[in-house]
Amino acid sequence: MKKSPGKSKPAAQPAKMQCDGHWVEGNIWFKIGLSKTESEMVKTIAGRIWDKRCNPFGGTSTKPPSGATLRALLQTCLAHYDVFEPLLIQDVNYSQAEGFSVPDLYLKGVIAQQHEKLAGWKGVAE
Repeated sequence: MKKSPGKSKPAAQPAKMQCDGHWVEGNIWFKIGLSKTESEMVKTIAGRIWDKRCNPFGGTSTKPPSGATLRALLQTCLAHYDVFEPLLIQDVNYSQAEGFSVPDLYLKGVIAQQHEKLAGWKGVAE
């Protein structure tokens, strides 16, 4: 009995990738993956902070790519690590105390709640 050739599978789409780096010193690169929740949160943050009041990229763009937003968030966390470290430790300790196997599982819910709050934001606090 002859098998009829079925429909061929479509070629897998490459993962959506964005990158952003320091124009002069960007010689060390990291590749990270974000969940859908995290990605949507980054897009919401981009829409919230990158406006005419705060646009480090200059020009007329008010919504930079998510890669640029992530880089700005990372730079800010590194620049203010003294403020960030206690929050990091607090989240890890809380997630372990509540029985989460990894902090990612706890933080996913926290990020979703934070995103829900921010997504409803309509204006710029002056």
